[in-house]
Parts: sequence; structure tokens; C-alpha cells
Amino acid sequence: MSELTRTTRSNISDQQYIHGLKTGNNPITKKFFNEELHKMLTHIQYDLFGGRVCYEDLVSELYLFLSDNDWRKLDSFRGDNGCHLCTWLSAVSWRYFVRNYSKMTGNDFDLENRLHSKESTTEKNLEMTMDVRSTLAIMSNRRYAECLELLLIEGYSAEEVAMRWNMKASNVYNIKHRAIQQFISIYNDRK
Repeated sequence: MSELTRTTRSNISDQQYIHGLKTGNNPITKKFFNEELHKMLTHIQYDLFGGRVCYEDLVSELYLFLSDNDWRKLDSFRGDNGCHLCTWLSAVSWRYFVRNYSKMTGNDFDLENRLHSKESTTEKNLEMTMDVRSTLAIMSNRRYAECLELLLIEGYSAEEVAMRWNMKASNVYNIKHRAIQQFISIYNDRK
């Protein structure tokens, strides 16, 4: 059985992915970027870049970013409180691509227009473009603030937050929606 067949049939742990990336394991690297990160990178491709950047360019950029300094960025992943590598990497990737938006598109990232467009209301774009922590600190509903902090800053999925709070994921999505509305209102009042 080939190594690729073995890796695609098995459940690869976060530590196995990290080790595979650092040691240059080609089948694991391909699986990680083209399967595990596919959904997240596709969201970045269309939500952030409006489809103007091809998927392969996103993979290449992210690979170069992560592999810099002997994969040092991966050393900062701790997996605290059950957070998975792909969840953590989602926040890291969004930050990276927002910071490098101009380089990749040749256009400036226009925060003001993004905040008032339909695309900008996604939680990931908010995380990347605003001073999240200071706004969270003054939110009157602490549950909303905690929801956004867990989802946007700490990188948990809605399902992981639901397990933590002992509720259904659909309830977390409802809380998140209301929390984002409050967040935007507070942010706009502070400008």
C-alpha cells in the first residue's frame, strides 16, 4: 500500500500533520492543503478576495508563510482546550491574507467599504480588520463578547463552543449573529 493511500485512509492527528509538514512528507502536505484546508481557503478566496486570487496561489502563499524559519509558526500551535490545528490555522490564515491583501491583489484593503458591504459582516472579516479586543472589552453582554472571543480570537468552531457551553451548535450561531450585530454597533459608535 502506498504512503498516499495510507494517509488518506487514516485519521491523521494534528501532531502528525505538523510532523509531516516539517519533514517534507509530500502526501501529508498535499492532503493538508488540498483537503483539510480546502473549505477555509475557498472562503478566503471568495469572501476576502472576491475570487480574484486563484486557489493555488493561496496555497502557495500560505505554504511559504508557514514554512518560513523552519515552520516556526506551527510551533506556536498549542491545541489548548481541544482547539484543532485547522481551527487555529483558520484565524492565522485570515490574519495573514488580510495583511497581505494589497500585495496579492495590487489594491489597498479598504476597511471602510468592507465594513459596509455584505461580505464584511462575516465574523472572520471582522476579526481581521478591527481592533476586536478593545471592542469586546466594552460590550455590555458578556456572553456575546465571550462567544466572539472563542470563535474569532481563540479559533474554536461553533460546534466546539456548543460542547463547551453544553448547548446545540445552532444556538451558538444565533448568539454569534446577535453578538456580531452588537459588536458592529459598538465599533461604529466608537469611530
